[in-house]
Amino acid sequence: MTKRHDLRAIYIDGWNTMDAEKLVSSVSEDFVFGDPCEPELIGKSQLAHFMPVWPEKLRKLGGSFDFEMVDRVVSDQDGWLTEWYWWRVPGLKLEGSALIKTTDRGVALEKFGYFKTPWQLFR
Repeated sequence: MTKRHDLRAIYIDGWNTMDAEKLVSSVSEDFVFGDPCEPELIGKSQLAHFMPVWPEKLRKLGGSFDFEMVDRVVSDQDGWLTEWYWWRVPGLKLEGSALIKTTDRGVALEKFGYFKTPWQLFR
């Protein structure tokens, strides 16, 4: 296992356990989280504050923070661990994709795209 694999695992565990310290420790200094429902990109310094947004959004829709990963494509090339997921939230009309890129310095990027969403998209 490479350092980037370890950091990626910490990142996912941070989200799954809602552990902001763990999540922030796994990202690079230039980390960017892009969600078309959010008017601004989220950087490392905003990540801990942004973390509770997702569970709250799903709770308001009558769901829970239980993403189901339907498909996963992984590439580890030239120092980049690139993962693409198709996800959905069981019981809700909410699904889309996520692209996550990680180096040995940490998770550098996560970007969401939606196929079905009840929310207004900003971008």
